[in-house]
Amino acid sequence: MEALLNLLGKYCLGLLWMAVTIWPVISAQAQGSVQNDKAGSSISYILVHPFHTVTGVSHQVSSTLVLGAETDQIQAVQVTVPVKSFDSGNRARDKDMRKTTEADTYQEVTFKSTNLTQTYGSLQVQGQLGFHGVTKDISFEATFQQKNSNLVVKGQFPISLEAYQIKRPSIFKMKVKDELTVKFQMVYPLAKQGN
Repeated sequence: MEALLNLLGKYCLGLLWMAVTIWPVISAQAQGSVQNDKAGSSISYILVHPFHTVTGVSHQVSSTLVLGAETDQIQAVQVTVPVKSFDSGNRARDKDMRKTTEADTYQEVTFKSTNLTQTYGSLQVQGQLGFHGVTKDISFEATFQQKNSNLVVKGQFPISLEAYQIKRPSIFKMKVKDELTVKFQMVYPLAKQGN
């Protein structure tokens, strides 16, 4: 009887060891992470003034997309872009933008999803956007499609400059609109997916 109890004890310890050491590996392998292709990816902002509209673009976007290994469902996304990387085609204007957003202090814009709902060709995204030292919950819709071996995700959403504690710049004593539109196109090479 004692020998049987010792055997059962060793068996239970073996199961516990497998649960602690092997299960986390299986769980990690159940998901695949994909890094974006920076050359094909971009984030832009559209700022409206009564006299003209300004668009600034950055291709220095770093993003990680998490896919379910078995279902290929998009499960999570993280995005980071340097504030100083946006180019509006006017150096003086970009310098003013960096000063207004205090880019030396708040160097990055970040986004991290908290919930994703995927339907055919469409994503409902909820997450947290960090900008100018302020983090706020946002939600938006994005589209996605597979082109060759790439997954292309596109979308846009508005943000309030004042909500992120940014003083709206004035031109000819007229301020730009508070609402700034963020547009993005992210390209993820599925062939490079890793576990």
